[in-house]
Amino acid sequence: MASKSDIDVAIDKVLTDFKISTLKAEQRTILDCLIEKKDCMAILPTGFGKSLPYQMLVSVRRELEKETSSDDVGKVIVCSPLVALMADQVDRINAVPNVTAAYRGACSNGDDDILKGKFDYLFASPETLISDKKWRMTLQQMNVSLIVVDEFHTICTWGGVGEQEEETAFRKWFRYIGELRSMFTTANLLALSATCTTTMRKRVMRELHMHKDLTTIISKSPNKPNIKFCVQKIDNTIDMSMVWLVDALEKLKIDFPRTIIYSNTIKQLSELYSYLCTENPDAVHLIDMFHSETPEEKKKL
Repeated sequence: MASKSDIDVAIDKVLTDFKISTLKAEQRTILDCLIEKKDCMAILPTGFGKSLPYQMLVSVRRELEKETSSDDVGKVIVCSPLVALMADQVDRINAVPNVTAAYRGACSNGDDDILKGKFDYLFASPETLISDKKWRMTLQQMNVSLIVVDEFHTICTWGGVGEQEEETAFRKWFRYIGELRSMFTTANLLALSATCTTTMRKRVMRELHMHKDLTTIISKSPNKPNIKFCVQKIDNTIDMSMVWLVDALEKLKIDFPRTIIYSNTIKQLSELYSYLCTENPDAVHLIDMFHSETPEEKKKL
C-alpha cells in the first residue's frame, strides 16, 4: 500500500494533467476509496464533479505503481444509461494525456478496438455489458479493477420491481446490473447519482451487493438556489397551456430565462416545438429539441 504522501504526490501530478488545481473534499474521499479498492456510493448534485475521481483513477494508479498500461493497473468499466452521457464523458477523458476512453456503438472500428482491449475506460449500457453474450464473455477476460454504475437510480426507475414488471419495464436489464459483480469478482464498485431517496439507496445497495458496513456513503444536498420546479394544473390543449410561454418569449426574447420542458414522447415534444415556432417565429433561434433521435451533430451544439 502506497503511503499518504506518495498518494498526494500522484494526485497532484494527475490534477495537472486534468488542468484542475485541487479536489473538493468529497471528490478526494471518493478517490481514496477507489485507490484502496473499497466500494463507494456517492449521491452528489448535478455539476458537482462526481465523475472526476474515477476519471483520474487509472492515471493515479500508473503513477503509484509505475506502470504504463491499464492491462496492469486495471481497466474501468462504466455502466451508463444514455449514449449522450457516454459520449460526453469519453470526450472529457480522451482530452487527458495518455488515457484512452471509448463507448460501445461509436463506430464499428471502435467496437473492434474495444473487444481487443484497447481502452482504459469503457462506457457501455447494461444491455451491452450483461445481455450481449459476445461482449460479456470477451470483457470477462480482461483485467477490470473498477465498476462504475452511473445514474444508479435508474436501477429502480427503469428496471422495474419484481418478476411481474419485467416485461413492462422501460429497460429491464437495469435490474440485472448487479451481475457485473460476478463478472468482475476482484473489482470494487462506485455507484453515482444526483437523485436518490433513502428507499432507492437501500434497494440499489442490495442489488449491487454493497455491504453497508464496508461501503463508504457520501452525500450532499442536491438543492440549488438558482433552479426551481413549478407544478401547475393545465388545460389539455397546447395553445391554452403554453400561451404564457409564447407571450413571455415575445416580450423578453433573449432575456427569457433558460427553461427546460420535459415531454413523455417525441411526438408530444415535436407538437410543442412546432406550436412555439409557429406562434413566435422571431424566437425560433431560442428554441430547440433534444431527444433520442436528434442528429449527433446537433446534440454537440
